Amino acid sequence: MVNERKNGNKPLTASLIIAGSVIIFVLLLSTFFNFFQYFELKGYDFLFGFKTAFNRPSGNIVISAIDDWSIGNEEAPELMVWPFPRNVYASALANLKKAGAKAVCIDIEFSSESLSPVNDRMFGESAKKSGNCIGVYTLQDERINISNRVMNVKRPIYPINSLETGMAGLGYTGYKQDKDKYIRSGEIFQNMNGASYYCFALKVLGFVSGKTEAALLKELEDRSVLVKGPESPVKDSVLIDFCGPAKTIKTIPFVDLLKGKNLENYKGKVVFLGSTSSVLHDEFPTPCGVLPGVEIHANMFDMLQKGAYVRKAPFALTALFLVLIVGVTTFFAYKLNPIKSIFAVLLMACVYVLLVSVLLANFNYYIEFTMPLWALVFAYIGNVAYKAVTEGRKKEIIKKTFQRYVSRDVVEEILKNPEGLALGGKRQHMTILFSDIRNFTPMSESLKAEEVVELLNMYFSEMTGIIFKYRGTLDKYIGDAVMALFGAPKELPNSEELAVRTAIEMQEKMKDFRATLKIQGKNEIAIGVGLNAGEVIVGNIGSGQQMNYTVIGDVANTASRLESLTKEYKRDIIISQSVYDKVKDIVVAEDLGEATVKGKLAKVKIYAVLGLKKK
Repeated sequence: MVNERKNGNKPLTASLIIAGSVIIFVLLLSTFFNFFQYFELKGYDFLFGFKTAFNRPSGNIVISAIDDWSIGNEEAPELMVWPFPRNVYASALANLKKAGAKAVCIDIEFSSESLSPVNDRMFGESAKKSGNCIGVYTLQDERINISNRVMNVKRPIYPINSLETGMAGLGYTGYKQDKDKYIRSGEIFQNMNGASYYCFALKVLGFVSGKTEAALLKELEDRSVLVKGPESPVKDSVLIDFCGPAKTIKTIPFVDLLKGKNLENYKGKVVFLGSTSSVLHDEFPTPCGVLPGVEIHANMFDMLQKGAYVRKAPFALTALFLVLIVGVTTFFAYKLNPIKSIFAVLLMACVYVLLVSVLLANFNYYIEFTMPLWALVFAYIGNVAYKAVTEGRKKEIIKKTFQRYVSRDVVEEILKNPEGLALGGKRQHMTILFSDIRNFTPMSESLKAEEVVELLNMYFSEMTGIIFKYRGTLDKYIGDAVMALFGAPKELPNSEELAVRTAIEMQEKMKDFRATLKIQGKNEIAIGVGLNAGEVIVGNIGSGQQMNYTVIGDVANTASRLESLTKEYKRDIIISQSVYDKVKDIVVAEDLGEATVKGKLAKVKIYAVLGLKKK
């Protein structure tokens, strides 16, 4: 159609506008509303589940766990009370020194004196004697008033003096809890009022490696793995590369250490000592499930010593993937039908998730992926919705165009596959049928105008029903004549047979029609039918204001001339050689020889159809 050609670029333009709008919308949601943050956190946990299949802890770490088995164990009466007497830890340190542990990392706060100063002193002396104990302290929030201005500061809460002096080092315990309270990152460093505070895992690494904490921090900065926090004072953190779920790192009950069992397990090891008992509530949700705090510290130390840092891709790379995915989604939605496009889009989404998973699992490189996937959903829905609306309008136009010409089932078939319909015109093989009421003009002169209209309406109604029955298309009424097409708008491989069966049934119907007219006291009428087959040009032909779906070509003109010959030869149905060749096995035909047809120099071989052959 003319309008189709004019508007041919509209769907593409609309798809591009939708794609651009989705990109802008998603970026605004991410930048100003953090809309995708929760989904990204859960998406990271999902991907991390695959990553842990490739992770293995270092063999130099052991956790001495104050677990449910150790607390109240009858084999050790001193463990029947909680908190344990501090001479218990002194005995444990002595056993670790005897075993040859490389470092002892105690994830327990001893910020206040116990009821037994003697036990406190024994603990401190044992730690000093070991020479390889690293302890923890906390940074406590406080509000102070400086020059009539209230400020939030953090004050370190160190262990008791007797223990602090015996430790080889102290690190603060700090985890970065996300909004869903999960721990995915560990704090590395804080700077307050000119003082530097280093995390527990980094202090352990400094002791084990012999490097200063400042040097280790510089290495982290050089490798661009630190994430700067927005809080003040500045907090630097890293994503923790967890080895796996609880007890992935070798874990031994504390009671075994205290009793001196299997001390060879601790030789040359970095031993983390802390609570894993659910009763003590030192547990936190992580991407690998609920882990005790001591195992989180052990995981972080393991990552630091291996240098296996999870690096987060810059936002620009995520934005690039966003643009690419929206672009490809738009292409699929624009080019493919809904079923094919949704499979293509789902496949692309799976490939993208697989790519992100492989990069995280094998290369420790993390690309945020939920925002591009949300954009994919928005882009697909937007394009499909637009396509549905425009296709609905297009189908409505097609329906209005063809429901007057063809049967309802043909209209439905066209609507199922409108792409197969060439509204602009194309060459196509088909069979043309012309029928005309004989001597209608002199007969109509003897009738009133109303009677003529009533007669034609009755006649056309009967004939159109038969045409539709055999999948024909009503081209037009020309006075008392009917022109029908077989093979358009949907091609029909047996158009000749369908057209001939239509002509025969039309003549049969005329017998009943004449009987009805006779009963009503009206003039009886007869019709002639001409059929011709061949290649024509079919389509919507006309101007921008008025168009008609019809055919152009000599085939149609010849069909009209053959109908005129039915009067001369006194036959009801006359067909051309092209039609006869296709139906000769199913019809009884009379060879009428060659006839001169108006408008053609060469004579045309014609046949009269007498009926269908009996089976």
